[in-house]
Amino acid sequence: MQPGVACGAQEAPAKAEISEYTEVDSAARMDMLFREAAKNLQQDLKIRLSGGWARTARDVFRRTDWYNWVAGYSYSEKEVEGVRCIKISLGFKDSTKMLAAANNPALLEHLNSSERRALQVVEKTLPKIIRPGMKDMDKIQAVHDWIINRTTYDKREPSPHLVTTLLLRGKGVCDAYSRAMWLMLNMLDIPCICIVGDAGGPHAWNLVYTGGQWYHVDATWDDPICYPEILSHGYFCISDREMWDTHRWNRRLYPPTQESKPIYYRQRGRYFRKIDEALWKSARDAYSRGDSSYEAYIANIGPRGKVVEQIERVGKSGDPPILNWSVAKGRKGVLHLTFASKQEKTTSTPPRERTLVLPEGGLPDSDWIRDLLREKGDWGMEDFDAATEALKEEVKKKSSEIMEKGAELWDDVKGMWP
Repeated sequence: MQPGVACGAQEAPAKAEISEYTEVDSAARMDMLFREAAKNLQQDLKIRLSGGWARTARDVFRRTDWYNWVAGYSYSEKEVEGVRCIKISLGFKDSTKMLAAANNPALLEHLNSSERRALQVVEKTLPKIIRPGMKDMDKIQAVHDWIINRTTYDKREPSPHLVTTLLLRGKGVCDAYSRAMWLMLNMLDIPCICIVGDAGGPHAWNLVYTGGQWYHVDATWDDPICYPEILSHGYFCISDREMWDTHRWNRRLYPPTQESKPIYYRQRGRYFRKIDEALWKSARDAYSRGDSSYEAYIANIGPRGKVVEQIERVGKSGDPPILNWSVAKGRKGVLHLTFASKQEKTTSTPPRERTLVLPEGGLPDSDWIRDLLREKGDWGMEDFDAATEALKEEVKKKSSEIMEKGAELWDDVKGMWP
């Protein structure tokens, strides 16, 4: 069975009673069955479709978030008394198996030796990075930072999409980054979803739930390919609107976020409308405290020429002494500075721009994502900036309604895991 590949075939098996099949009348009900199967590592499901929400096995997988738990599947279909019945065989992700075993040690026998060792890494790590009394947002950041600080984006590594590869070898691609976040946060009882879509190519990241709302976290893009390496928070706990600038996903499959400015930078007083004196004062304060680097979020970066001019001017003054810098390539985003050490402060070398290469993605056999993205969502595919004010209000109202429904659904299923 190939990860992420749906394969189906019509068959004419021996006669079976329709009562053998569990009735499924909605995508929400199917998602709950996937959750239960993942919780117990139940590989085989028998379902019969009703309610008109789906007519074929392909519809079932196109309309549900199966990829959150499943690496691959196969199925067969038949008509029983005029009802479409489907047998599904699931292949679980290594992260799914590890989380199930963490919650139920009796399932450890389903893990191979690499998965057991990787789970031990997580079980030893979480008590070290999570302090008593930490808020959930701080726990999310601790996991995010730990993954990035010990991982290098590398798709040349054998099986780079597996969590075991990332945890045991410190290398992987977006699929492994997002699965590691999913595993560790769910082990901390913080709701986390793996989300798949497109960001210049098939890509995976996370939705996390804290403080009564959902946020996007893209640990892969917060670990850009550069030298020297940096840890960024440009894609840490941001809203749909912020994420939509660079990412695309089928918004019908995932809960919406509330509108908010990048929370990491707001909480630290590092959110600025533009690059101005207030930002440079904040950077100088960071250097005075002994910080070796500084990062801020800029709502309106402005023309690139002006940015370079300002950085060269500040670098020439040596206050603060800038060694390397990088800035988001767009209208808004992160400015990152690396400071020269006390010994280097007197150097006349101008600040050097650091080239950041955003990881390309990395999902196994990912052609199926085109189908997943093809069906536009009910509410969120509009370009917010180009839309009329009336449409913006309609979208905002509908988003709020869906958020409330999503919260209700979560209340129904959160006890079932994840």
